[in-house]
Amino acid sequence: MFFKIQFSRIETAMRSDKFLQRMKGCKFDIDHFHWIVTSNRIGIDLQIGGTRIYFSYRNLDNEIGNPVRKLNGKYLFFKLHEKTSKSDGNRCIQWEFDLRTESVENRMEMLKETTKYLKEFLTIKHYNLRFDLKELKIQDLFIWEHTKKFNNLDISEGRRSLELSPEDLKFILEELKAEIRSLKIGVNDFEYEKPIQGKYLNIENMKWITTKCLMGPDLVKMYGVGTSKNAINLNEIIKNWLNGGSLHLRSISCVYEGSLEDLFEGLNATESMFSAQDITKLSDNFLDNGRDIRRTTDRHLAIIMFSKGKRSVQFLTWHPDYVKDMRPETCQKLRNIHMI
Repeated sequence: MFFKIQFSRIETAMRSDKFLQRMKGCKFDIDHFHWIVTSNRIGIDLQIGGTRIYFSYRNLDNEIGNPVRKLNGKYLFFKLHEKTSKSDGNRCIQWEFDLRTESVENRMEMLKETTKYLKEFLTIKHYNLRFDLKELKIQDLFIWEHTKKFNNLDISEGRRSLELSPEDLKFILEELKAEIRSLKIGVNDFEYEKPIQGKYLNIENMKWITTKCLMGPDLVKMYGVGTSKNAINLNEIIKNWLNGGSLHLRSISCVYEGSLEDLFEGLNATESMFSAQDITKLSDNFLDNGRDIRRTTDRHLAIIMFSKGKRSVQFLTWHPDYVKDMRPETCQKLRNIHMI
C-alpha cells in the first residue's frame, strides 16, 4: 500500500503542475537511487522498500496509444510495464520514456532531466552508480553535481577492464566516497600508493594495486583477482593488523606470489585449531592447512588459509558471527582461549 501511494504521487506529479509544486514541499524517503550508465542501459533504478522502479529511454515511435506525461516542462510519450521479479518475488515497474534518437548524448540528457525531476520530491538514503561507458569522460558526469558519496560504486566494462587514465583513477578513489567499491579498471604504467577508502573492495584487475591500497583504516573485506605489478606484501598487511591498523578488517583474499617464509616472517603463526569442515564453512576453496595468529594487544584471533591451487591466500580475522558454522569441538577450543 505504501508503495502504491508513493508511485501514484510520482506519476500524478507528471500530469499536474499544481500537484508537482505541492510534492516539492512534502518529500518522501526512498532507500536507493541507482544511476546506470553502461553500454547496455542508461537509466535510473529506485528502490522503495521491496519494490523497484526502473527508468529507461528508447524510441517508442512504432507503439500506438502511449500516454503523454510532462517531465520538467516537456511533454513525452511513456510506457509502463509491471511484473514480479523471478529472483526475489519483489514487484518491479519499468518506466520507459520516448527518445527519438537513441544516442548516448540524448540518453544522458534524459538521465539528467529525470534525476532533476525526481530529486524535487525525494529524500534519498543511499546513492549507487554503475558505470562502464568509455565514450564518456568520467570526471565530466553531471552526477557529481548531486553527490560524490555512494553506498555502492561499480566501475567496470563487462569481461574487460575499463581503461582509464591515472587522473581518472585518482578522481574515483579520492574524490568519490563509497562503502562498497567494485572496480575492474586498467591503468597503463601506474601504481596507486595510498590506502583505498571504503569498507568493501572487489578488485578485478590488480595491476595498479599496491600493498598500501589494502591497509585502509575502514577496510572490512577485500577480494582481488589477478596479480599486481609488484607483488602484494601480505606479511606487511598482516603486521599492520597485528599492530592495531585496519581494526575493522574481516577478510583479505588475493593471489599470493611470494614464498611461505616471506609470508610468515615474524608472525609467530601456529597450526590452526580450525578443522577442514570449519574452514570450508568459513570460506570456499581453501584447504585445512591454515595457520592461526593472535594480536598481542587484545588477543584477537586470525587465520591464514591457502587455496587448493596454492596461488591464493585468505587472511580471515575472527568474528563472533562465525560461531554458527563451527563444530562443537571447535567452539570448545574457542571458549578455552576466551574468544566466545
